[in-house]
Amino acid sequence: MQRLHPERSARTKAQLLPLFIALFITLSAASAPSQTLTTLYDFGAQQHDGGDPQSGVVLDENGNLFGASSIGARSSSDGNLFELVRPAHDGDPWTEIIGTQFRDQNGRFPEGRIIRTPAGRIFGTTFIGGTHDQGTVYMAVPPPTTGKKWRLTILHNFGDFAGDGINPNQGLLAVGKSFYGVTMVGGESNTGTIFRLSPPSAPGGAWTETILYSFQGGTDAAFPSSELVMDAQGNLYGTALQGGEFNSGAVFQLVPPKSPGDSWTEIVIHSFSGPDGSSPFGKLLLNADGSLYGTTTGGGTGSGQGGVVFLLTPQRGGEWEFTSVFNFSGGSPDGASPFAGVISDAQGNLYGTAAHGGDGGGGVVFKLSRNGSGQWVQTVLHSFSGPDGFAPNSQLTPGKGVFYGTTSLGGRFGSGTVFTLPRQ
Repeated sequence: MQRLHPERSARTKAQLLPLFIALFITLSAASAPSQTLTTLYDFGAQQHDGGDPQSGVVLDENGNLFGASSIGARSSSDGNLFELVRPAHDGDPWTEIIGTQFRDQNGRFPEGRIIRTPAGRIFGTTFIGGTHDQGTVYMAVPPPTTGKKWRLTILHNFGDFAGDGINPNQGLLAVGKSFYGVTMVGGESNTGTIFRLSPPSAPGGAWTETILYSFQGGTDAAFPSSELVMDAQGNLYGTALQGGEFNSGAVFQLVPPKSPGDSWTEIVIHSFSGPDGSSPFGKLLLNADGSLYGTTTGGGTGSGQGGVVFLLTPQRGGEWEFTSVFNFSGGSPDGASPFAGVISDAQGNLYGTAAHGGDGGGGVVFKLSRNGSGQWVQTVLHSFSGPDGFAPNSQLTPGKGVFYGTTSLGGRFGSGTVFTLPRQ
């Protein structure tokens, strides 16, 4: 997940893939998958459909799914945009359509969650590639005829100027016609940035990037590791993999200026120290009362320090109260390393994925709910073991009575899956 050296990371993933496949086969004999999960698609089923779908999926109005695979299936492709078309009859196979293949100037390794507009346009980021090979923001426009290639336009190439952010490793936040996002590195101290991308003032003009904040290192947050969320006052919130008072990661707030042209103000609202979690990753869940749920991939009080689901609640005077909602053991049955944050239902239950552990060793889908005493209790909804997927590290997407998600590895061909699971 932490891609500070993108080229080396890509080579390492390719080298380790055969070892993961062998591990899937071994683990599948030890634990059978739950009967409630349905695999909608196994990557590798088509010649060029790629694999490692880290971005999860989004739904359209017809129930079709859209997402990105971060690795392509041939040397000239470094990831794809895909559509999974819902079958006319339940139980029939879903059909994958490859919309765009990323390569070189068009960007490489689309890892962040995509945005799909009502008009069908898709916006997202690539980790590297583009003019400077430092990442891009792109727009993909669907064709008028189903099955044709999408038209891909690069809205911004990172690394355009000294101090620009590079390597956007997360999805975008759409606010009006602008987009807000983060780069994992680059900026003044090479520890990441928060940026805004504004549309052109005239048709055919260029999009404009504004660096709202450059992380400073030291006790400041460093290497942002989540999509941004915005509250009603325009404050932005996110997580950083390192930095903070104990250099174990942080949650930050970015306050907009009171007057146009003034600087935004960054505040570290929580520094992780280990027992309360470390290395936070994944989109924060912003509640109506202004509180924030999130996940850390490590730390906690579990025996294996497998990460934490936490709650931050604003207090008077600008302070924030930290609550540990759940500590992962790091193994069986509850899992470890929740990379994607959590989502909630109308009853306040929390749902998420953990990329490792569980009874099958390949990660879990979990639910957190309060018992009669008000304590949070975890229910494992599914444990992955290999053939049904391995390493779910994307956020769940709610549908009608179900959740949709992806695993970055595993499945029939070892390249990842798209799955659905009934809500419980």
